[in-house]
Amino acid sequence: MILYGLLLIMGMALIVLAFVKFQKTKALINVGIVTEASVTSLEEVDTADGIAYKPVFSYQDSDEKERTYMSPVASFPADFEVGDRVQLIYDPDTDGNIRLLSYWGLFRWTIIGLAVSIPLLVIGGGYFLYLRNFGL
Repeated sequence: MILYGLLLIMGMALIVLAFVKFQKTKALINVGIVTEASVTSLEEVDTADGIAYKPVFSYQDSDEKERTYMSPVASFPADFEVGDRVQLIYDPDTDGNIRLLSYWGLFRWTIIGLAVSIPLLVIGGGYFLYLRNFGL
């Protein structure tokens, strides 16, 4: 019974975290500035499966200053090649609040949070609903 209670609590916590991430993404979309960036290099990252690559983007902000942004996501094979052009969205008032302008780039943590929380809620909540309706 304690296990199912923990699953239910973890599921609810992940739903709340997914909602918070969604709200932050909506706020970034509302106030953010879209800019074009180019991949300037690929950083090698050691992972459990070997080497992965993180793209480093170069872009100009609204003040025409050249800035760089390293993606938090590494992949093998590399998703980008040096010279590729992409769109980024960033908050001009907050350093570090920048994302790749794509569905996965914007909503990655919302999707992951929901995908993990729903089975936890179904298992934990289903157990307590079963107990309430049928008892043991």
